[in-house]
Amino acid sequence: MRSKTCSICKISKKINLFHKDKTTVHGRDYRCIECRKLQRTKHNVKFRNNILKFRYNITVDDYNKLFKKQKGLCRICRESETLKYKDNITNLSVDHCHKTGKVRGLLCRKCNKAIGLFKENVHYLKRVIKYLEVK
Repeated sequence: MRSKTCSICKISKKINLFHKDKTTVHGRDYRCIECRKLQRTKHNVKFRNNILKFRYNITVDDYNKLFKKQKGLCRICRESETLKYKDNITNLSVDHCHKTGKVRGLLCRKCNKAIGLFKENVHYLKRVIKYLEVK
């Protein structure tokens, strides 16, 4: 079987350990599958860090500290996130005040959406509580 040398790890590997790529001369990616995954993971972490910094002025480390402090649970319902994307459980959402920008905590998608639907209005939410307490 033919082999090819990965341009990242510099190891010669079987050709089937490289993704097909019609844009290259030899029809295979220049990186082995393993190195490609590693690069993608590093890119995703960097991208996530940029998003958190831009939207909420926090880092991935800040997010992870909040996550640990909340024991991986939503700050409101105290349940873990259940929403899946591509067979993976999504991260808890960063909840923040839209007026001040201050981060309040991490919420599951359901709780975060509920607050948004009530426009973060405390008076509406108090009315909802009164309504739900009626028997």
